Amino acid sequence: MVLKGVYVIPHGDEIIDLPSDGSRKIRKEIERIAREDSSETLIIISPHGLRLRRYISLINTERLFSVVKTEKYELKNIYETDRKLASAILDEEKDYVEEVQFVTSSGDLSSFPVDFGTAIPLVFFGKRKVIAMGQLRTNNRTFLERFGENLAKLAQNYPGDISIILSADQAHAHSTDGPYGYSEKAKEYDSIIADIIETSRYDRLSIISDEFIADAKPDSYWNMLILKGIVEQTNIKMKLLYYYVERYFGMLAARND
Repeated sequence: MVLKGVYVIPHGDEIIDLPSDGSRKIRKEIERIAREDSSETLIIISPHGLRLRRYISLINTERLFSVVKTEKYELKNIYETDRKLASAILDEEKDYVEEVQFVTSSGDLSSFPVDFGTAIPLVFFGKRKVIAMGQLRTNNRTFLERFGENLAKLAQNYPGDISIILSADQAHAHSTDGPYGYSEKAKEYDSIIADIIETSRYDRLSIISDEFIADAKPDSYWNMLILKGIVEQTNIKMKLLYYYVERYFGMLAARND
């Protein structure tokens, strides 16, 4: 088996509606990622997915469906869950992952809605099998790093090609006009994340304080800790493809080199 790809992909509506030059440029990079990816199954971890208090959620229904409305479009898609891979993850990651089901474990009613943080990145990849997981926002950073290590190890040894998508927008406090207000920490946070990806200095994640994160208001930080675990397990190098600020929040795309 090969871990085909590891991607950081934003999920703002702007990569669908394309209101700015930055959104058009980052979408081109995302389209290139999707076009070059030949994996059979996509594991996607979203900060807006089903969130549990102590575990990372894994939605283990037969199907996943999305209905996402942007200003210009309505996105409707149905995805098949890779049940075999889901079982493997639940077995190997039992200290980190909790299974989520709905109505019934199989059959026509075994279907679950996914959030926009899952649905928007998946739009570009067409019909693949999917594992949808929710981000855990915990102060236990080692927990997330070890989960990333274990997930990468499983992917490396699993029969079939897998790619991992870390759905993430960056700091949300770039503008006084935004819903979260302005903080000078937003620009600094995004700069740190971009530099970490470009230099592979993931150890720098550990020095970012909880107070700093609260001020910058990213939804990416916890997925970056998972990325740290993946990178350390696989020794891959990530490549920053594009970054810009869309009104009040940062948008960043990256992939394994």
